[in-house]
This record gives sequence, C-alpha cells and structure tokens, in this order.
Amino acid sequence: MVAVTAHRVEPAPALPEAFERLASAAERAAGARLDLAMHGITQTVKSFGASAAMLAGALFIGIFAWLCLIAGSVALLALVMPLGLAFVIVGAVQLVIAAAVAVPALKTMRATPVTPGVK
Repeated sequence: MVAVTAHRVEPAPALPEAFERLASAAERAAGARLDLAMHGITQTVKSFGASAAMLAGALFIGIFAWLCLIAGSVALLALVMPLGLAFVIVGAVQLVIAAAVAVPALKTMRATPVTPGVK
C-alpha cells in the first residue's frame, strides 16, 4: 500500500509498526480508564470514611444521652420508691427494649444467606 503526497511517494508503515502503535494506544486508553476508575473508588471510600466517622461520633453522644435518660428515670422513681427498686425497674425496662430490638434483627440475619445467590 502506498500513500501519495504532493511531491513524492512514501511507503505505508509496516504492519508490525502499525500493530505496535495500536497496542500502545490501547494500553494508554486502558491505563486512563483504570486511573479514572481508581479516582472514583478513592473518592467513594473517602466519603464513606468521613460519614462513618460522623456516625461514630453521633453514636458516642447518643450513648451518653441514653445514660442521662436512664439516670433521670432512676432519680424520678427513687422519689416514690426505694432506690434499689428504682434501679431494678429501669433495668428491666432496658432489657425489654433490648429484646424488642434484637429479636427482629436476629430473625433477619438468620434469614439472610451468607453466600450471595445461595438460599
């Protein structure tokens, strides 16, 4: 195959050279696509990490708020009954709340297959 220019005739590049250029272009394209994918994954992980840190902070504050509510409940009950009995009643209510949250969660976990696609 021959390429014709204005003044002279130049031979077309050899087939191995053309394949080499094609392979090089494909490698660059694949590398660029991989870099783009890695950038997207990195941004997603950073965002998820920041959200997880904020959630952990909220959970920490929420635990202290819950402890304050428990202490307030015990203090209010202690006004009308012995302190020990107030602690027992508040503790029993806490166990009932914990069971009400745990039982549906355990049922869901047992029903969920560990291996994707296997039931």
